[in-house]
Amino acid sequence: MINNAIHQYLYFMVFVLFTFIGIQQLTFRKKLQLNYFLAILFWAGAYNMLYFWAYDFGIQEKIPLLINSEIVVSFLVGPCLYLYFSALMGRNDIPGRILLLHGLPFLVSLILLAGMNLFYPALNATFGVAFRPAPDYSYNTTVFIVNTLCDLSIALYFLAALIRTVLLFKGRKVTVRTMLIIIYLVSFSLSAIMMLIANFTRNTALLQISFVFISAIATSFIIFSFRNPDYAIKVISETRGIRKSKALDKIDDIEERSASITRLMREKTFYRQPDITLPGLSKQLTIKPHELSYILNNVLMMNFNSYINSFRIEEAKSLLLQQDKMNVTEIAFHVGFNSTSSFYRSFVKETGVPPKEFMRGGTGPA
Repeated sequence: MINNAIHQYLYFMVFVLFTFIGIQQLTFRKKLQLNYFLAILFWAGAYNMLYFWAYDFGIQEKIPLLINSEIVVSFLVGPCLYLYFSALMGRNDIPGRILLLHGLPFLVSLILLAGMNLFYPALNATFGVAFRPAPDYSYNTTVFIVNTLCDLSIALYFLAALIRTVLLFKGRKVTVRTMLIIIYLVSFSLSAIMMLIANFTRNTALLQISFVFISAIATSFIIFSFRNPDYAIKVISETRGIRKSKALDKIDDIEERSASITRLMREKTFYRQPDITLPGLSKQLTIKPHELSYILNNVLMMNFNSYINSFRIEEAKSLLLQQDKMNVTEIAFHVGFNSTSSFYRSFVKETGVPPKEFMRGGTGPA
């Protein structure tokens, strides 16, 4: 009796804890996609704890439709944790088709187990005969296989998230925030593996230990998130910087790429477009925006506007020397400036003299 009471209090306490974390994730003023993943993750855990609590009281036997529903809900745990850390690692706008793909096991298990409960109630006749602190899924082969696949999927998802995180930060200085991510991932992975082993060996004690372990992790997560409300924003910013740095490390023959870009700029005269932007130019040059930005800042040692204006002034100087072709205003708009004032300002900055003085043979200050 005392042992059962401990289980009941433990399950209900964790249920309240997980429910609270889920609600907390939706109270932030600026909610990100990862907040919804984390909310669903902990609500799935909360439902399972409530299910185990109800199981101790034998409630499921009175509501056959709910039998094994915790297995169905558990199929959300692995994907939500993986997607949470994917969003944390910089993918904050995961498309709907990807979300649907990760949710397929949940939908399939829902149809299968709900169908069994509705149309084959006799299969659950032996449910709860071997009464234990946690459900014994061996009473039915189909249920046992589905539950094992569920535990395996959770372990694999956690492992995939861990590997992805480690690979991202491999060879980089690991900050305290990053280390905490890895610690949480390792801890959750160990809990999932413990649950998997417990179900295979039907070891109730190991199952209870995994519940206590994951409850302690959740509690620490609550305390940490309260003390660091902007934690996710900082990690996203940090990981995006690392992703960008890694991508730049892969640029081959950067000097050759730089020369190729300059050649294309002269040949295609992209600079003549008055409203040209860095993303727009990178698309026309078939290069990623961050790569183009890196080449401009670290190879050519100039910002985007200076780079574009250097080509405009170069062509303007050539046209100004052909005095019978176009006047100054026409030249300014022809080379891509959207106003004569910006043309004059840039021309003086580049040459040291106004356009008309340059036409008269002025070469600027010595």
